[in-house]
Amino acid sequence: MGNKALKVLVFIGCLSFQGIAQSIPIQLMVVDSDGFEKVNHAVKLRLTLTNDTSNTTGQYQEVHLTQSNDFGIVSESLGGGVVTTNSSVYALSEFAFNATEPAIKIELDTSALFNQYYTVGTLAYTYPLVTRRALRSDSADYSSLSLDAEYADTAEYARNVDESLDNDTSSTNELQNLFMSNNGYLKLTSSTDSVQVRADANTGSSNLKSYPNQTGCYQGNPEVFDLNILSSYSSISPLIIFDSIAFFRCYSGTFGSSGSGVMLLVKVDLDKSTIISTKNLGNYYSGPSISAAQNDSLAYIIESNNTLYKISSDGSYLDTITSNIQFYVYGATVHNNGNLVWHWQSSIYTFNASTNIITSAFINENNYNPFQSVGADSILIQNKIYNSSNGTVIKTFSFTDAQSYTFEYSSPEKRIIYYVNDIYKRWYSCNLDGSDNQLLLWGNGDNTSFYPCTIEGMFVFQSKSNSGTYNYNGYETNLPPPVNSQGYTVSPELLCVDLNGVIYPVKSPASVSSNIANYGKYASAFISNFDCVSGSSVTSVNKLIRWSR
Repeated sequence: MGNKALKVLVFIGCLSFQGIAQSIPIQLMVVDSDGFEKVNHAVKLRLTLTNDTSNTTGQYQEVHLTQSNDFGIVSESLGGGVVTTNSSVYALSEFAFNATEPAIKIELDTSALFNQYYTVGTLAYTYPLVTRRALRSDSADYSSLSLDAEYADTAEYARNVDESLDNDTSSTNELQNLFMSNNGYLKLTSSTDSVQVRADANTGSSNLKSYPNQTGCYQGNPEVFDLNILSSYSSISPLIIFDSIAFFRCYSGTFGSSGSGVMLLVKVDLDKSTIISTKNLGNYYSGPSISAAQNDSLAYIIESNNTLYKISSDGSYLDTITSNIQFYVYGATVHNNGNLVWHWQSSIYTFNASTNIITSAFINENNYNPFQSVGADSILIQNKIYNSSNGTVIKTFSFTDAQSYTFEYSSPEKRIIYYVNDIYKRWYSCNLDGSDNQLLLWGNGDNTSFYPCTIEGMFVFQSKSNSGTYNYNGYETNLPPPVNSQGYTVSPELLCVDLNGVIYPVKSPASVSSNIANYGKYASAFISNFDCVSGSSVTSVNKLIRWSR
């Protein structure tokens, strides 16, 4: 795209003045005629500093060969480029900085030939106050015109100064600290006002490791969002969870082969407990399947009719993408750079978040779900780490009796965990090189499964529901039922284990509705049936429970 299609926003920084000029920071945002940033685009920047815009006398000019960054911004410093032959002086320090503030002419060339300059504009450069004083430091006239100098040696001025000229003379509104009170209120140290952040009266931070045995069903004082606004829907499940915005898949209407039940995409403001929008996705049976994948700052809603919706962390729809390539509804993951990756029919597909281009790479696997992103450009499938760009195998983990489908990745600890199906039936962890193996979990020889989820870097699993006491790494679960009891089942517990093998209870008992999954930087469970919540033994419905991952 030529120069005429460009729009440029310019920011000029401060002059570094230490006797002579050192550099003047310049920033430009380059966008095309439609207002979209031109990212990672090669540009040629010509900067001219002059005291007289009518001619070239005393002119300093330099050129920068550079490129815009991921946001379309060009950042350079006047004084650090290549001096042109148009310059009257050959260093910025030789330019005649005098009492008249100079102008900066900015020209930009984005053409492939680098010979088509576009004049962005000429801006007056304003000296910082310290520079003005330095330039006039020997001027008696400047001192005589200064109001401060007029009274500099007058004690009477100090005694009679009008403090009303200072609009911030109160000692009660200076810099203050934020603190959380024990009953859940956030306030400034010198303020009488506050904001309720947490409704329960638990003391301390929401930390499972530090507070594993608080009163209530869920341990660690997780965040709890009351979402009774969804009570008119059924089969509610979260798709995307950000700091204050969440998207849910819900069903409404009558189900059955000839029913009118529809699937809905519901966008919710978590802080205000309000529904922002509702999208009808069609009949429960004939409409598209839907799922989602996200990282901390970007998410994708994926429909089986080959449609993607790219969504920012504030819940805004950034793009709608359609393609003849099959979007795999289940088993997608999002890298830290925002690229969406999924596995379908022996290929890894990557949707580039910056270019909206889909690429693929063949792998010798068939429709296994990527468990997690590993690093910046890799995924874990079965017991192999693949480069998602070219499909090459980076690492194969091979351990005696290890089950390939059990391999999981702990992002905070950068370690792999896996299950060994020997007589001991234990879980182990290793580093990404496949070494430094450590015993993670043992428990009465049972083959306990893990959720593909972490809370504070710890893996989540559920104890066995069979009658009897179970011992996990020294942690004993529920006691066996009473003697001669009828119809009694020992309820399982939802537990976490850290990479040192320490067990932390998450919830007891753990019902089917307590399935926990990863959502960006959070691990969350949505309680659509009656269940207990943090800080209370009261049963409740439609609660979103959220921990830090």
